[in-house]
Amino acid sequence: METRKCIWMDAGAVEYQLCPLKQNCELCDFHKEMARGCRTHSREGNVSQVNVKAPSESALNFIPGLQYLPGHFWFKRVADGRIRVGIDAFLWQLFSSIHKVVTPEDKTILIQNQCFSWLLLGSGIIYLRTPIPGIIIRTNPIFLEQTLEVPHLHLSPESDLWLIELEVGDLVGFEYLTKDQYLNQTRDDCQRFRNLNSPREQDSQIPIRPGVTEITRNDFSKYLRAISNNQIYVC
Repeated sequence: METRKCIWMDAGAVEYQLCPLKQNCELCDFHKEMARGCRTHSREGNVSQVNVKAPSESALNFIPGLQYLPGHFWFKRVADGRIRVGIDAFLWQLFSSIHKVVTPEDKTILIQNQCFSWLLLGSGIIYLRTPIPGIIIRTNPIFLEQTLEVPHLHLSPESDLWLIELEVGDLVGFEYLTKDQYLNQTRDDCQRFRNLNSPREQDSQIPIRPGVTEITRNDFSKYLRAISNNQIYVC
């Protein structure tokens, strides 16, 4: 039986740890302990809070050549039967404090809605479920470094920030958003974030840095699930 490396081994957090659960991390006790430790040693201080960059509508754009999907994912055809999968600039703003991306090994077979990337932040881990099934061909070289050197990923060209390249079958049946649909969805999600944050800004006694918003982990997790059709969540 094939045994894969644990995502924490890939991330360099532990020297040796194998995964018996096919990277279904939400079922793994070891993962829960590591995630708890990640939060305990976080620079964020209060582990019940998450500091994120508030998304700005001025930074949003619809990039020709990218096929946008509901939930802030996109894919780009790069060859016959091959696509690159990424998340949009809206999410990269929210995840601007990311310091590591972990993906499964090449040749991993992904079924739809299986976790395909884990984004390590100082305040926790973001799980991404793939909107499209396929076989992983490679990971974006940007994300193979032990620690990301790019301080402002959300300012990079969106098409450069693909996460994985997949070998896929027929893409018929997937819902692509038009430009108007995508921009309307994203504006709505910006407003939803402002509505989520407003009561906390009024009540909080902790100064919030310019452009940075502090919200509860629980609220942030509910927000991400809502805007991504349950394809993104926080541990």
